[in-house]
Amino acid sequence: MINKIKRLFILIRSNFAKNKSRLLVFLFITLICSTLISLGAELKIGFKSFIESKFVKYDSSDIIMIAHGVSDGYSSGKIGKNKLKRKLLSDDVTESVDSIEYIESVAEYEDFGAWEERAISIVDINELRALGHDRFEIVESCDDEIPEGDGIYLPAYMKYTGHNVGEDFEFTLKERGNDPKETDYSYKIAGFYEMPLFDSPAIDIVTMLIVPDEIYKEIKDDIGSDHGRYSSVFYITLKEKNTDTELLTTRFNKMFSDNGISSGSCSRDNYVMICTFYPSFTSVFFLVVAVIAALIMMIMTGFRISTEIEENLAEYGSLKGGGMKSTEIRASIILTFIIITLAAAVPGIIAGWLITPGVSDIFAFHSGQIWKPEFDLYLSLTILLLLLASVIIISVVTTIRIAVISPLSAIREGIAAHNFRRNPFPLDKTKGGLNYLLALKLYSINMKQNLLLIISCILIGLIGSVATVYGYNLAASPSDLIRCIAPGSPDMSFTMKKEGGNDSPIKRYLESLDNVHCVEFQLHRLECSDYEVYARSFDDIDNARLSLLNEGRFPKHANEVAINVIFADALRVGVGDTIELKKDKKSMEYIVTGIYQDSIVDKCIYITQRGMDRLGDFDGLRSQNNVYIDYESLGIEMYSPEMFKLSGELEDDLRSRFGDKIDISDCMASAEQEMKVEIVAFKTIAILIMAILGTLSAAIIVLIAKTVMISRRRYFGILSAGGFPSKMLRKQLALSFIPNVIIGTILGAVPGTIFGADVVARLLRYVGVAKLNMRTCWWMPVADVIFFSLICFAAAYIISSKLKKLSVYELVSE
Repeated sequence: MINKIKRLFILIRSNFAKNKSRLLVFLFITLICSTLISLGAELKIGFKSFIESKFVKYDSSDIIMIAHGVSDGYSSGKIGKNKLKRKLLSDDVTESVDSIEYIESVAEYEDFGAWEERAISIVDINELRALGHDRFEIVESCDDEIPEGDGIYLPAYMKYTGHNVGEDFEFTLKERGNDPKETDYSYKIAGFYEMPLFDSPAIDIVTMLIVPDEIYKEIKDDIGSDHGRYSSVFYITLKEKNTDTELLTTRFNKMFSDNGISSGSCSRDNYVMICTFYPSFTSVFFLVVAVIAALIMMIMTGFRISTEIEENLAEYGSLKGGGMKSTEIRASIILTFIIITLAAAVPGIIAGWLITPGVSDIFAFHSGQIWKPEFDLYLSLTILLLLLASVIIISVVTTIRIAVISPLSAIREGIAAHNFRRNPFPLDKTKGGLNYLLALKLYSINMKQNLLLIISCILIGLIGSVATVYGYNLAASPSDLIRCIAPGSPDMSFTMKKEGGNDSPIKRYLESLDNVHCVEFQLHRLECSDYEVYARSFDDIDNARLSLLNEGRFPKHANEVAINVIFADALRVGVGDTIELKKDKKSMEYIVTGIYQDSIVDKCIYITQRGMDRLGDFDGLRSQNNVYIDYESLGIEMYSPEMFKLSGELEDDLRSRFGDKIDISDCMASAEQEMKVEIVAFKTIAILIMAILGTLSAAIIVLIAKTVMISRRRYFGILSAGGFPSKMLRKQLALSFIPNVIIGTILGAVPGTIFGADVVARLLRYVGVAKLNMRTCWWMPVADVIFFSLICFAAAYIISSKLKKLSVYELVSE
């Protein structure tokens, strides 16, 4: 037994000694593969678990409900704060309800270097602490440098919008009403906080400022007794954590509405889905690249083992003839690749874990989360075992040849494998340049390597073309990102200052302007199958700039609707099905004519204004309106300087004419500023993917080139003895790979360019992306072919520098 183990280790050492450089290349490929799988899995699984763990860590509620205009001693509705709290507690699913009061206002402050007007809430830090739970955490602070009571705390995502601890935060509170006034404030930033359901800019509720008691009282004294400026937040904790929080949110919103209270809400499920959108989006790409790398790794394992057997078949025959069992020889090969896989996969998995925080930081602005992932032992072991299992299976299958061949046949085939009598392209009978003919000759005698290279390039070309399309569309400009995900995003919106105000004169004025495409009545609240949905209605839906249609068509008649893809999946309905919409006590049935995607609101429908009128009179309820600028007919590119100028002029015009009646929000400028972070992220990821694929293709070429140089060393020795310079031999070797690279990349890049966006959209459907409206051009697969061909030629030419040291005497002696 001891002798067998010794022989086994001798064979393993021999394998490493003979194939040191090629095994190092295989190790490098495995390292890339394991790193990508670890990174993608961490983003896909780990980040979502991290977001969900926040609710446990902060003892957070499952639902938050905001009651506008409801505070201690005052209510804008039919019931007060305490009775509202009792109603929430009386629900069968509710375990506990906590509440705080806060100042609600509109403020203008600097974000991304530009002053923006946004809704904010100001909360007394003592109110939060009085809840008796760890509702929030200060993740960065400089309390020692700022006297207690002089600093305020901002959401953690604002670190990425141009704010730093210790700097001044200046903002202007704007009071509405009959006596509007503006009050300027400036406080030191004492730190940044995390608080689930309130700390993500993607959750369109409010920007919450947590302030000390002294500052809160100061602002409260300035506001005075205007009860409309105070609102309440209700933190609702459920008895069962697997309860559908979206349905409950709908029920609670209806309860608020029935009691005449304007409300806002966010649920645990909605928060998790929104916060994990971009990490999920990114993880899909990393996992796809990882799968491609894993397939290449498995192909390379089979190729490397089969080449090893061919090169050493005579030796294996001798060993078998000397009494060594084939199981021992096979075990030595299998263990060699297991050791290489372990040596690459373990640091690769650790590298993926170390890289993950850097990648997640790119999306920290969107999610509002500062993620410092802990090492997931179970996930890492699963990845390691999967890689080992794939290598073991391929090794066992590939080495069967050693078991079935007799020693004499192995020696005979091993000798025959090194003959060079085949000459399909005789130089004296074939026309063409010498470099070309020699490359063609070398190409024809390495068919196994050719097939391997073509298959690998197909896989690389496939994902490389998707990365090219993705990078071009998503990283080129903010308009491309919106075009892919939410092409229905408005350019400007305005809200009536007085609830139920008449917006008809404003609408008529806007529609009379040549530079306005259409005006949309936005976000009527309706009910559908116990869900709260938002209806976006148009007088002329044919003239509307709509979201990306995935299936069917947009509604034209009064009994038709189009629904968002997330909502369609939740209801399990498709085109041609019927849904029931309800407003108050009146309900009507509508036919679903289309399914579309839009990242603005997940449970949303498109409907004609005539369709809305079937549910009742909505005059006076159109408090929020979206304005779409007709930039296409004006020949203006979205988010160009001309577009911003046109939007600014329109905003100034509306303020001068209707400033006392409406609040205006420049959606386009706000989206452009906020997407700067995402644009940099997408550009970085696209470049990173192409760099990984380029490195992978270079590693494959290095491995194949080394194999060809070893298996055809006599061929190159004869040419060298015949007077061919090493530079010509190196060029010949590098050129022999180019046809396969071109063929494989074309076979992968063309379908990848055509169908890649649809495949990625299918993988992203669970986050609401049903279709990626990506532009493709003829030059994209051409660019992929040129890119990978240049990399492969350069890698082969560099690695073939060893041909300079060819010793003809040693080769002849051998």
